Amino acid sequence: MEDINPHKIVLIPWPGKSFKIELRQLTVYDARIGMLKHINRHQKIEKMWTYDEVQNYNKLVDCDIIYDWTEQERLEREIYLVDALIHNKGWAFGAFDGEKLMGYILANKRLFGDCNEYVELRWFYVSEAYRHRGVGRTLFTMVEEKVAKESFAHKIYIQSGFSRETQRFYTSLGCVPARWISKEILARDPRERQMEFNIRG
Repeated sequence: MEDINPHKIVLIPWPGKSFKIELRQLTVYDARIGMLKHINRHQKIEKMWTYDEVQNYNKLVDCDIIYDWTEQERLEREIYLVDALIHNKGWAFGAFDGEKLMGYILANKRLFGDCNEYVELRWFYVSEAYRHRGVGRTLFTMVEEKVAKESFAHKIYIQSGFSRETQRFYTSLGCVPARWISKEILARDPRERQMEFNIRG
């Protein structure tokens, strides 16, 4: 596989103008508390998939949920990301509008699974106004290429949320239901569907 270009530019079409979004790998120089302050996590969820522990399958149910970060949740994700960047625990890429971070993806470097075939996609968020414009898809491709180049992992393990729309997005990327379930990851939120992505190359 060719060396990955750490910088990619995506022009996002918008009525009357275009936003220039820079997508690049995050480094220790980006690590600081407050780096996620511009990300609007807001999401309205009307249908969700949920894991049925008794019957051992995912089922679609109606719901009425507005999901957003509390300030504590935002801070926890910032601390986790900063720690990963400072101590080289993962691969992270960000989407910048000017100097504002509007989306990011983080895959942990630790291998796990029965044959150590997985790495975990730990966090993946794109600010509400920047969704459905190719930003998330490009971020996912960038981290997948990085894992393929620098890790022995064959798969990316994803706790894919519980909204139908989010899981449709992961499915469109080529993700499938996980063939092996991490009890540790599932325990974080049993409502969330466990998925995996086979790394190419």
